[in-house]
Amino acid sequence: MHRRGFQSRGNFTLLLLVAEAMRAGLDASLIVTGALFALCVAIHYGFLPLPQYIQSLHDVCWIPGLVGAVSPLTLLYRSLASQVFHVHDMHLYYNMTSWLWKSRQVERRYGSIFYATLILILAISSSALYFVFATILTIWGFSGYMEQCAVGLSAVLFALKVILFYNSPGQSSVLGIFTVSSKYVYWVELFVVQLIDPTASWIGHAAGVCAGLLFVSARRSILYLLYQLCIEEDF
Repeated sequence: MHRRGFQSRGNFTLLLLVAEAMRAGLDASLIVTGALFALCVAIHYGFLPLPQYIQSLHDVCWIPGLVGAVSPLTLLYRSLASQVFHVHDMHLYYNMTSWLWKSRQVERRYGSIFYATLILILAISSSALYFVFATILTIWGFSGYMEQCAVGLSAVLFALKVILFYNSPGQSSVLGIFTVSSKYVYWVELFVVQLIDPTASWIGHAAGVCAGLLFVSARRSILYLLYQLCIEEDF
């Protein structure tokens, strides 16, 4: 997730995204991966007309302070809508290249039906955890977190990284800079991303990591039953 407002959109970044999509080899088996990629790009570059009530990112972003002030339906809308909007070209480019790499692996592992449900669960649960963390920080005397306006798919991407690397042996790369043990890679990447871009919402990223950890912890209970309804394979 990221904070702030709309910035310029360049055709060069769009061409890079098209090239990344072609290189990823999207096919008919990656329905969710391709659809969400196309949706994020279409919204960012104005290919998809938006409702009149969306005039800025503030109209769709996740704001923890709105919990209790607006209806549950509005909170649900913002928890989902905030995922597909991005602040600027590089925010979109980084998230989409990461999405193509991670998403296709998880979608092929679980199948499109379950995977679509999983993305919804991760988006909602990471938003809820964002509120929890912001509330705790506010209680501890840190101001401003309840008013943050967060957008972007980063929280879901961190959750997917947990699902991919949880209990994995060996080493994994952190943004192509260095390698660490796979079971710690998502925590290290959270720290490195914040160093590179201090405007990024670290509690949004942390919420994504925790949402992923909740999934891998609960997948043999409630989510396991859901999985069994979607595809007849064990984890």
